[in-house]
Amino acid sequence: MTVCYLGSLHSVSMLWFFKSYNYQIHIAILYLISDSLLKASVKALDILTAMAVPVELFDRDSLMKSTNTSILAPRSYRS
Repeated sequence: MTVCYLGSLHSVSMLWFFKSYNYQIHIAILYLISDSLLKASVKALDILTAMAVPVELFDRDSLMKSTNTSILAPRSYRS
């Protein structure tokens, strides 16, 4: 399921998804679900932004360290 999080489009997208599969869900519940997903995505973005480590494009040592970390990561962490 792909939900668009631009303004109120996420609610419309969820409504289309549930109607296309003939789910009988009240519109108020769909709005609650879509708003919860929107809040969760905003919170996840905040957490990832806080975890991010800034890297300068011309700092070779930092770039090599980041590259080695991502290449040597266990297979379960890679998508």
